[in-house]
Amino acid sequence: APDFLLPSRRMSGGQRLAVYQNAYILRLLECLREEFAVFRATVGDEAFDQLARAYLALFPSRSYTLGRLSERFVEHLRATRP
Repeated sequence: APDFLLPSRRMSGGQRLAVYQNAYILRLLECLREEFAVFRATVGDEAFDQLARAYLALFPSRSYTLGRLSERFVEHLRATRP
């Protein structure tokens, strides 16, 4: 963790940062879950989350808006042929 990220009584600076990183990923997953609700219902929550996490690892959000988050999701599904 960067030197400027100070620890708290219970967590190191790195652990504190991880809280926000995890929350951000969960927010992105939530957006994909909502946008692809029918597909998610078809493949199941666990499989969908695995596909979505793989997608986010390959195509991280680079836009200021979540409206563009899923631009390449269908392309990713076609390429990986789940």
